[in-house]
Amino acid sequence: MRPSSKWDLSRSNKYTSTGHYTNYNRKMSSGPQNNNANNNNQTPSSTNPVVTYYNEWSERTPFVTKYSVIILVIAYIISWFFDASDWFADIPAYTLLRFEIYRLILNPFVGNSLLMLLLTIVMFVIMAGKFENSQGSLRFLFLMGTMSLLTNLAFTIFCFFGLIWDDVALYWACEGFWNVCFALITIDCVLVSIYISHFNMFHVNNSSML
Repeated sequence: MRPSSKWDLSRSNKYTSTGHYTNYNRKMSSGPQNNNANNNNQTPSSTNPVVTYYNEWSERTPFVTKYSVIILVIAYIISWFFDASDWFADIPAYTLLRFEIYRLILNPFVGNSLLMLLLTIVMFVIMAGKFENSQGSLRFLFLMGTMSLLTNLAFTIFCFFGLIWDDVALYWACEGFWNVCFALITIDCVLVSIYISHFNMFHVNNSSML
């Protein structure tokens, strides 16, 4: 066979070089596309720390305590745009004379300031969670309602006596979550004092045994 001509060699070299670069370009072009596809399939694992903290708080907080705080926060936000104190605050002229008895129970959720809300979140959650875990959600809800009812009844009776020196005493208002918080603090202090006194009854003085 005769050797290939110069034109045939150059043509074959051109073909092989073109084919080589063509395959290389295919690999380079297909590589980033595959990487992008893999990156798109991978979802980010980062989460919002606020959502994470709320989920953890929601899991460890009992039912009644948790939703009491949530209702307080929602009511405080609504109070920026709409003041519901005239409809839910304990005003004796409306509570008894108009038989709006619901005010005796619902008034703790209106009229709360930002300071009271922060104190409630910090103090009430710890104390109420302890009561609810020891007594159960239903008994704790009954305790909160009873404390609110008794506190507001005492306030209403005081307003009737206030008519002696003030003609508008029946229009004094009682509102805010402080009555429930202070009632729970009082109960907690009484229970602690009873526990301490009961513990001291069985305390043994070591010096007397020497």
